[in-house]
Amino acid sequence: AIRDYYAVDGTPFPGINYYALVQVDLDGTGTWSPVVAVTHIANEPHLIGPNPAPVGMPIRFNTIIGDLFVTDLLGRRIPHRVDGNWLSIQAGAGVYVVTMRWGDAVRSVRVILE
Repeated sequence: AIRDYYAVDGTPFPGINYYALVQVDLDGTGTWSPVVAVTHIANEPHLIGPNPAPVGMPIRFNTIIGDLFVTDLLGRRIPHRVDGNWLSIQAGAGVYVVTMRWGDAVRSVRVILE
């Protein structure tokens, strides 16, 4: 049966981190996924997860969230609530863009609610 899951590396190294999964069947045989490289930039706010997330589930960031806004793919502002480093998007299932500002920098990340 298909299973959806996620994992969070709570202590990534600055720079490139490499991840792979192994699926172990009941008979003990294993199959490895392709290796994925993820760049972690220290001190930059970024989404930890989950992503995709169930509708209504708060999404965690690596730091206290400051100035941000949420839009849908048409650019319409979406209501949201911030509590420390947690973001709750107050909308139904869909794809949203979270845009964060800190100092002169701006970063956007796509968030999927299912």
